[in-house]
Amino acid sequence: MKILLVEDDAVIGFIAQEWLIQFGHEVLGPAFTAPEALTLVLECRPDLAFVDINLEGQDEGIELARGLRDTYQVPCVFVSGQPASARANPDAAMGYLPKPYSLDDLEQSAQFVSALVRGESPPPPVAPAALELF
Repeated sequence: MKILLVEDDAVIGFIAQEWLIQFGHEVLGPAFTAPEALTLVLECRPDLAFVDINLEGQDEGIELARGLRDTYQVPCVFVSGQPASARANPDAAMGYLPKPYSLDDLEQSAQFVSALVRGESPPPPVAPAALELF
């Protein structure tokens, strides 16, 4: 699966990237800004995007997720420490994975959301405990 990572914290982004690669995913990014993310999407359309809400000190991730969904049909999951912002914008993403998250929850969320998008039964567990679907 091709996964776009949008994360303004370089350490978190690179750790998540390496973890997802170990599970056989093709990872685009991490992108640290909305413009970087859009450039990556134009180069290679992802199957899923994990989007941090707070990019460059602003809530740019919300509008980025909306744009990815509306313009490119890329499903998104917010990964953020801002639960109120995530829950206030359920139209922009399929769900919310709160920070700090475990790397296992990240991988399980990717598999679960991907199965939902394809219309398949998600793999066990039914949903990662940390993932909140909208």
